[in-house]
Amino acid sequence: MSLAAFKRPFGARALPGILLSMIPIIGFFAFGYKLLCARTAMTGDYRLPGWKEWKAIFIFGLGGRILQAIYLLPCAISFYLLWRINQNPVTTLLAYIKSIEGLLIAFFILGLIAAIFCPASILNFVAEGSFKQAFSFQVLKRMATWSYVAGWFWAFFYNLLIIGILYTLLYFVGVAASMFWMYLFVPVMYILLFLPGITTWTLLGEHWGEAIQKRQ
Repeated sequence: MSLAAFKRPFGARALPGILLSMIPIIGFFAFGYKLLCARTAMTGDYRLPGWKEWKAIFIFGLGGRILQAIYLLPCAISFYLLWRINQNPVTTLLAYIKSIEGLLIAFFILGLIAAIFCPASILNFVAEGSFKQAFSFQVLKRMATWSYVAGWFWAFFYNLLIIGILYTLLYFVGVAASMFWMYLFVPVMYILLFLPGITTWTLLGEHWGEAIQKRQ
């Protein structure tokens, strides 16, 4: 792990990404930029990339979102089934207790699988420049290294910290109950969602680069 990953987002080149992430239709361009940061980190380059590789940013962003949707679909289906069961009256719900237990277990297992496998698939797609490489056996080989395990855990704990900060801000905004603080929170939220994303994918990218060296 390099400290450069934590310092990396704080540059003028990151500002367009914050603005792009605020626009839902083209928000995947911001995600594509994070993945471009992951790709450069694989080769040990921690400079913020410029906004010149629009084709790569578009392909990475769109492909990354599609991969996220593929991995999250089973989890979303189990969540939907849980929600539908919870719409039933209490008497009917009691008859579905075993189903609910099974769905809850399925939901958490599928969520864990998505959380572990999805980043690896996206990283291999970005590294190899081919969508089909996101589902190749090469992904499993590179996942089975301490490099990926360490990168995943660093990214996981870093995101827990960011979520804690976000919830703390939400709490204070709720306590203040002021429109001024509500409007101020919106740009802060986008900053907290985009800039840490650069660090997250940089951490994952640099460790995936190490995994590539071990598992060509």
